[in-house]
Amino acid sequence: MSIINQLKSDINSAIFCATPSSWTDVDNPHHWHPLKFSSEMQLCQSKLGSLQVGYSNFQDINNNGKQKIKELKNKVKKRIEELKTKIKTANEDEKSDLKSRINELEKAITELEKLERTVTRYNFEIDKEAPQLNYDNNTDTVTVKYDGTLGSLINELKHAFQFETGQLDFIQVANSDGSTTNIPGVLYDLGDELETYKRQYAYDGFLKMRIAWTEKELNNFLLTNISELNRTFKIISEEQNNVGILEARSMKYITADIIVKIKDTVSDNSKLYSSLSTKSLDKNSSLRQIERNNTNREDLGNLSWMGLDSFKRKTPYIEFVKVFIKEKPFIHVK
Repeated sequence: MSIINQLKSDINSAIFCATPSSWTDVDNPHHWHPLKFSSEMQLCQSKLGSLQVGYSNFQDINNNGKQKIKELKNKVKKRIEELKTKIKTANEDEKSDLKSRINELEKAITELEKLERTVTRYNFEIDKEAPQLNYDNNTDTVTVKYDGTLGSLINELKHAFQFETGQLDFIQVANSDGSTTNIPGVLYDLGDELETYKRQYAYDGFLKMRIAWTEKELNNFLLTNISELNRTFKIISEEQNNVGILEARSMKYITADIIVKIKDTVSDNSKLYSSLSTKSLDKNSSLRQIERNNTNREDLGNLSWMGLDSFKRKTPYIEFVKVFIKEKPFIHVK
């Protein structure tokens, strides 16, 4: 934990400031000078006092983050009760979807409780343009950016749980201006995004996704699901003939085949998650699996820079990190 390392470093600094030479009388080196020793101890005590204030502030900030997680957990519990009431009068199709949502939200409760207990610090920011999860290894702080809705918040906290349990990592990369940024690393896969969208749907009961359809893909989708159009999903035209938004009102439409087609804006037809591994990766995946399934990640570049090729292909990623991190600490995985 970074706070413990900080405490240790500052305590050592305070202690070693009180060198033996400063404890003796300058005119008589063999005579111990109690006043100078006292002043050094006061300096040390002052240092420790400031640390205590800093630690208290850290606790306050961290508790605020954990309090927000607790508040969300209570709202999820309330939503589960609402769905259990609703299921009593639902038809069979609705019951099936409601059961899926309840199961997903019950998993969310368990995961949020684990996030409450983690030592990681949590900050929350509203960002309507780019909801995302960031990690600062220097302070062991996760910053959760969400669009202000609870659905978006529960989506991003699913990513947080993935990070805390080694299903997602962060890698520090250099920017053109010389600064560095932590981005989702080699464990980031399509399944990670699928899980977050299912979690968001489970809470909200609907999910709007801007899809990069080809005409053929759209026609095939409509042909396959035309009987359920406007009942459990609908296609929304954004502008003129640009048909792009799929509004799902059933869990069964939230699949990897749909998620991989999600795009960011109306004008840009590039798919947000098309470069991600379709195979599930975690900290125990082998280096061979890591390499084979990250060939399309241009943001990571050629993975040889990480030194993966210097280890046996069957080595679990987490074992590679344990060795690598000692020399080059810019891989962050729990």
